[in-house]
Amino acid sequence: MQVTLCGAPIRLVCGTAYIESRVVGVFRKLFALSPASVKADSGADSGIEFRICDITEEPVTGEVVYDVPEICVIRTARGYYLRAGESFLSLDLDSGRADGSLSPEFLDAPLEQQRGLLLFAILMLLSGRGIYPLHAGGAVSPAGHGILLAGTSGSGKTTLTCALTRSGWSYLSDDSVLLKATSAGVEAVAFGGPFHCAPAMFRHFPELCAQANPHESDKRLVEVEPLYPGRLCSRMQPKAILFPTIVPEFASRVIPLSKTETLVHLLRDGASRLHSRESMAAQMAALTQLVETARGYRLLHGADVHRHPQRVAALIEQLTRSEGDRNAFCFAA
Repeated sequence: MQVTLCGAPIRLVCGTAYIESRVVGVFRKLFALSPASVKADSGADSGIEFRICDITEEPVTGEVVYDVPEICVIRTARGYYLRAGESFLSLDLDSGRADGSLSPEFLDAPLEQQRGLLLFAILMLLSGRGIYPLHAGGAVSPAGHGILLAGTSGSGKTTLTCALTRSGWSYLSDDSVLLKATSAGVEAVAFGGPFHCAPAMFRHFPELCAQANPHESDKRLVEVEPLYPGRLCSRMQPKAILFPTIVPEFASRVIPLSKTETLVHLLRDGASRLHSRESMAAQMAALTQLVETARGYRLLHGADVHRHPQRVAALIEQLTRSEGDRNAFCFAA
């Protein structure tokens, strides 16, 4: 089976038709895939490949870079080795290939538990194709202006993305997008499918409950396409980058950042740490190009995001239209 993600072909080879159907189902729920008939971008090389078969796990040597109960990540000579319970994937970043086995327990696990292993694998393989992850939400105004909401977990990215979508904006993602440098500038491309919603969000956005996947963790994955049909945007060129911070105030407000400050915030709060000096240099070049064309702002996220999302949407839309005004914008309570 073959699909595309961010213009890069993804080929999936499984040991049995049953395993393929299960893995395809997980991929379609987790990622913003396009049919294989969609033409791949010319810069996507040969894409990436997953070979999921019933193979025996072999001993691996390397540097353990991440080890928690849900997933262990080992940096190897050719890429990474990922283990989650009885499931594992070996990533060869030069060839763009993942080989491994997914256990029945993994395929039956809640979507959030499946996400970590497959998310890391795809992000690392795509980075070898010049496509870089950014921990950010993305949205496009009715006027066609794109914005990124970059920051760490708990900064309010999902809440703001929901508020904008409810106000008529289109969305790329609430939590992660992919960046790709093109001749026309840096594009942000849709990556994740479901939104990642903390329990408090269901009080302010009750429509989310109907599409929430049951899960015991703090955040639940929500299939938002049925709630906001026709609002998914596959790609855009950002005009503004916002770094949200939740504050105990009613009115949200924004503070302009210089290009240097914007780049520092991206490197600190949004950009993933990649596997090699060459990949990090290419990612840095893409982020620098992004900062040249998209202005940065701190967004102090107030209670009006929940109570009057249209006000916040109008504020953010104003930023994409502003020309050189370096004063802070705000709406009074």
